[in-house]
Amino acid sequence: MVVAGSLLLVLSLVFPLILVQEEAIEATASGWSDREISSAGRLAVEARLASPACGVSVYLFSSEEWQAFNGVKAATSAQLQADPSYRRLPPDQQEMLFNESFAVNLDRVGIRADLVCNQSMVRFPGWIARLVAFSHSNVSYTMQIAFLDQNPIYVAALAGGIGLPATGTALLVLYFRKRPPMVPLTGPDSH
Repeated sequence: MVVAGSLLLVLSLVFPLILVQEEAIEATASGWSDREISSAGRLAVEARLASPACGVSVYLFSSEEWQAFNGVKAATSAQLQADPSYRRLPPDQQEMLFNESFAVNLDRVGIRADLVCNQSMVRFPGWIARLVAFSHSNVSYTMQIAFLDQNPIYVAALAGGIGLPATGTALLVLYFRKRPPMVPLTGPDSH
């Protein structure tokens, strides 16, 4: 029992997460684009970004982070629209200046891309609500997103891994307590 329980304990600690759902996204980023993604409260999200060119940055946001991102975007837009020289620029130059200013403002408030180029994997605990991709030019990319959750046998295995050795030890203690005391084999007591 002690060996079986120890094995269960080790296995439950080695494989605590399982794949619940996987999603493949094939898209082209040009400027800023976003899409809704729901991690549905999973413990972790693994994302793999593959891009033939290293011209795409991907952000994965919770609902709160998405609101902060939009706040920075609105503030950047308002700041630039207040500048008359910005309004006189052609639309493509306005977009380029906006993207540069927006990237600087995002960095200033601590919002950085989670995946760039061909990063293989990033884990995010908690809720993921939005995926935002950015590229200066049309860049195709593929992204695999895996939603992971706690292995349902993890709790049972953990309980078994702790319970079986404890039960085995308790049974051994009870067995040795109920045995009559050992009498020395030296013969009868001479008193």
